[in-house]
Amino acid sequence: MIVDELEKAGTRSDYGRLWDAMLGLLEPETSRRYPYPALQTPLDLSHVSYIATANSADPLPAPLRDRLRIIDFPLPTLDDIDALFPPVIDDLARGRGVDARWVPPLTGGERELVSAYWTGGSVRALKRVVEVVLTERERHERRH
Repeated sequence: MIVDELEKAGTRSDYGRLWDAMLGLLEPETSRRYPYPALQTPLDLSHVSYIATANSADPLPAPLRDRLRIIDFPLPTLDDIDALFPPVIDDLARGRGVDARWVPPLTGGERELVSAYWTGGSVRALKRVVEVVLTERERHERRH
């Protein structure tokens, strides 16, 4: 089970909170006999694996953090840009309905331009910069 952006789950307890529900699922003993109201029987959920993503673990309550193995991924930097270009270009090509093999790699000047505007951090921001560069490249190519 994958829970994306767990830190953004609602914190109001009116109708139950995701964080509270997960506590029983993450404990081996209680997940073996998890009460399932629709079937009115306990289910063995002890073999289910959970992966949760979060931009920050800070908002998560301590009992939940204690039951999770937290792996921090550093934000990408300019040192990572060469590894990020291919998947970013693939994603942009797919969004345009084009096979990525038809998109020529960025030229040296284009790479320098991207590096000037993206100094690290969000891959979404890198994607926006690369998209502008590719759009300008196409616009320029059409004129000539």
